[in-house]
This record gives sequence, structure tokens and C-alpha cells, in this order.
Amino acid sequence: MFNKANSVDTLIGSGSICTGNLKVTGGVRIDGTVTGDIDADSVFLGEKGQVNGAIRAKTVDVGGRIEGNIQADDLVVIRAKGLVHGDIACTKLSIIEGGVFMGRAIMPEKFLNKGSDA
Repeated sequence: MFNKANSVDTLIGSGSICTGNLKVTGGVRIDGTVTGDIDADSVFLGEKGQVNGAIRAKTVDVGGRIEGNIQADDLVVIRAKGLVHGDIACTKLSIIEGGVFMGRAIMPEKFLNKGSDA
């Protein structure tokens, strides 16, 4: 999912613990633990990564565990070992077999009637 357009500019490494809100210009990869809200262009959560808080980004790729709501302008992917316990608001949602999602999926109203004017 990550390419040149949404590269990793900030890394929370394995074993690292970050407490407090995180605002990042660009992409962030989390392999440690973040307790607090995250606001970034893109968020990639590695298999051992954990977030306890809300995430706001254009794209969110979940390989680890999120306890909190996600608001994405575009895509949320929950990978085979990923777990999201919270609501997701996005335009595209992909859950790979084995991924776990416990919450509500919300699509913005402007996308609900897409194609109905045809």
C-alpha cells in the first residue's frame, strides 16, 4: 500500500512507547505503542504495533491492533493479523481474510448516492 506518494516520514519503532497526540506531515509507520490520537497523511501499523486512540488520515493500513475510531479520506485496509475495535469512516474499506473489525463502518453521505443519477 505504501509507495512514493505516501512514504514513511516518521517511525515509531518496535518497543517504543509514545504517550500523547501525534501530528505528522506525511506518513507514519508504527511498530511500537501509541496512546493518543494520530493525525497524519498516511498511517501504517505493523503487526506488532498498537494504537489506543483515534486516527485521522487519508489512508490507514492496519497490521496490528487499534483501539479507537478511524477517519480516513480514502482507504482503510485491515490485514490478516490486524484488529480494529472502533468505528471506521472512509470511502473504501478492505478486510483481508483473518483481519478482525469490531465496530461500525460509516461511508460519507456524498458517496452513498454515487451512480444513482445515471
